[in-house]
Amino acid sequence: RQRRMFKREGDEEEVCPCDRPTDKKVLKQLDDALSTKNPTDRHQKLKALLEDRPECAECLYRTGESAYQRAKAGAGSFNTSIKYLEELKERCPEYHSELYYYLGNMYYAQDRFADASSAFRKFLDFPSDDPTKMSPDVDRETAEVERLLPCLLYTSPSPRDRTRSRMPSSA
Repeated sequence: RQRRMFKREGDEEEVCPCDRPTDKKVLKQLDDALSTKNPTDRHQKLKALLEDRPECAECLYRTGESAYQRAKAGAGSFNTSIKYLEELKERCPEYHSELYYYLGNMYYAQDRFADASSAFRKFLDFPSDDPTKMSPDVDRETAEVERLLPCLLYTSPSPRDRTRSRMPSSA
């Protein structure tokens, strides 16, 4: 992969779009959004930051993560989170291990078993040489995925499955 560099007007240095942000203003806005207690307000702040900084991979990741958490809590659908995280996967496929964990869980919940299996395999095969790209819960998540993955080989959607949540209980 070629590292495409860019420089935004007012930025001090060129950055690779998949690098974590270094701009102090962006970091402050991210910190402010992530420390917001109300999930709806947090998500709105992250969306606004992403609109202002569409090249910011961390902003895209955190907005997708926020949409995932909101959908798990019943506030919205997984489609919103999938849209953000699939965009990040296309732009920066090795951004963070949880990218694939979240996608796998959402695909599974939507009975997209082949997609779930693929995402979970990428999660398990994710390079672990950079601890900042790994979840603090990676051991629990790995055990969960290793338990679930063999079941995906034998799972076929049934019409009655569409009425129940298929989200893993500990996700």
